[in-house]
Amino acid sequence: MKKIAIVDNKDKVIDGLYHYQITDEIKRIAAVIIIKSNGNILLSKKSLLKDKKERIGYSAGGHVNFFESYEHAAVRETIEELGVSVELQEEIAYFPHFKDGKQKSFHKVFLAINDGPYYPDEEEIQSIVEFNIDTLRKEILNNPAQFNKNTLFALKILLEKNICR
Repeated sequence: MKKIAIVDNKDKVIDGLYHYQITDEIKRIAAVIIIKSNGNILLSKKSLLKDKKERIGYSAGGHVNFFESYEHAAVRETIEELGVSVELQEEIAYFPHFKDGKQKSFHKVFLAINDGPYYPDEEEIQSIVEFNIDTLRKEILNNPAQFNKNTLFALKILLEKNICR
């Protein structure tokens, strides 16, 4: 079991704690959104162990370990969750996450291009969901509750940047 990076409100690493030790500390989250060569966006429906509401989340993502970069964590999480190694193309979003008025984490989201095949870890991911860009725009507009809030925020930034065209 590795320690998770704990940061201050400016995202400076101040400690490393094991998961069971974390209470109100601010963590780092690294995530990847995969775009396939056909332009479709690959996301994942998280397992009940990870999200009791079974929402659609990043392609892959998770905590950044102590002494680990966001970039390394994003690649590691993609290998662990989807069974593929990716080359990160660019950072698409970086933002703090608050819950009940208290900062919980910083999210850094990267773009990767990968066509699989994918081998989802069943403890992490219930299913893989693939959207073409037009369908994704409609789903975000008509049914935003199906998405994890942080993923939704990052997707809106991705769509605004028009990277998928």
